[in-house]
Amino acid sequence: DAYVTPSVGELLYLDEEVYRPLVELVFEANDRGKLVDPTSPELAGVHLAASLFDYDIAILNDPLNDERFVILSESPDASPGRYWGTQVFRLGGGQPFVVEVPRPLSENTTFEAGLDLFERLDAMVLVIAGAHASCNRDRSSDVVLVRNKTSVFNLVNQVVLRERRGAPLLVVQVRALGPRPGLP
Repeated sequence: DAYVTPSVGELLYLDEEVYRPLVELVFEANDRGKLVDPTSPELAGVHLAASLFDYDIAILNDPLNDERFVILSESPDASPGRYWGTQVFRLGGGQPFVVEVPRPLSENTTFEAGLDLFERLDAMVLVIAGAHASCNRDRSSDVVLVRNKTSVFNLVNQVVLRERRGAPLLVVQVRALGPRPGLP
């Protein structure tokens, strides 16, 4: 029961102050084919807003491919944790794909497959759920269940789709099949 279901007010705040500005920044950079300055005031504002929920922003530079990523994740020092997940945004040059991994801990190898697909597709966004689907006894931590629509995982999906404003975008969820007798 460690996963904390976000309130509607928290989701509205995250929408307006964190994800919408970040997604606008990413899409603008992608549309213009440019890299985003990791020291930009817009990114600093997103970082400040996210920090209210113990979320950190990390900028990952890949000098071999001349790429930058913004990674939003819960601070390891957060106490108690919320387990809302991690999101990765490619800053400039990404293709119109979103890769989602809703059960990285309970569906074997989906985390690895999601990372691989994110790289192969040169996707703009990677969304990873932060809790095991069975973490909470009432299954509120399972972001795939329709009744659990109030989650950061689903919010990021909605913001990305909304802010794309009708431009092409493909969302791919990485899921695993259950074990079959006699097969690995």
